Amino acid sequence: KSSSRVSVSISNGIVALGIAIVPYVRTVPLLCLSQIVAGFGRGISYTVLMSLAIKDLRDEDKATAMGFFQSYSVGNVFGPAISGVVGNRWGYAGIFLSNGVVAAIAGLLGLGLREGADEEDPK
Repeated sequence: KSSSRVSVSISNGIVALGIAIVPYVRTVPLLCLSQIVAGFGRGISYTVLMSLAIKDLRDEDKATAMGFFQSYSVGNVFGPAISGVVGNRWGYAGIFLSNGVVAAIAGLLGLGLREGADEEDPK
């Protein structure tokens, strides 16, 4: 059984790769492949993080917490504005490379998940 820390770290590394290669892609099929790779990583990471976010909640609170988890993120709120500033300063490639760096940092932060985060609660 793989731990949550490893899953989050590896999946965010996959996201970082899929995003960071976009400026170097020159064909539509390779662009599609890069997005498939990034989407695969997001799917794993998102699922693991959501399950960790709700695992200690009462059943009647889980739906609300899942909705909040899915709807409010710093990246969704500030990402477009920050990307505009980055794009103006470093160009199109800078947007994707900086997003790749952010995803890589998220992967490293995943290693910092507390021990036992993925263990069952003995309640």
